[in-house]
Amino acid sequence: MHFTSGTTGTPKGALHVHEAVVTHLATGRYALDLQPQDRYWCTADPGWVTGTSHGIIAPLLQGVTTLVDREEFDAGRWYTLLAQEQVSVWCTSPTAIRLLMKAGPELAQRQRYPCLRFVASVGEPLNPEAVWWGRRCWVCRFTTTGGRPRPAAP
Repeated sequence: MHFTSGTTGTPKGALHVHEAVVTHLATGRYALDLQPQDRYWCTADPGWVTGTSHGIIAPLLQGVTTLVDREEFDAGRWYTLLAQEQVSVWCTSPTAIRLLMKAGPELAQRQRYPCLRFVASVGEPLNPEAVWWGRRCWVCRFTTTGGRPRPAAP
């Protein structure tokens, strides 16, 4: 069973059929651009659909190394993990991006992210300012899957 979050209404459960693994394979390859040499981190809770599909199934199908973190959000700790664990592909939520923005660019700039090549924001639409902010802070491809067009890369 997969469950939606309750942020937009009451949680809903859906039976996850075996053929859906084909979709997870495509998601990992095309939406997340996962490559066998990647070090991947999905911050979504594995108890919810994104955490299961993007955080567990898709990276396993691609054979990538996956970072698992059980702690709550902490901007400084997250930046340290991105840098120290040499994360190359990072999947996180629009809420987390907005919280990182609130913490300020100075905190992001305390670390270097030479391995980070792609950040995906998954969930509701992310405002264009947040996309531009992320591209400036992490200097990598940044996309959102929220369903609205996003600004082109500079």
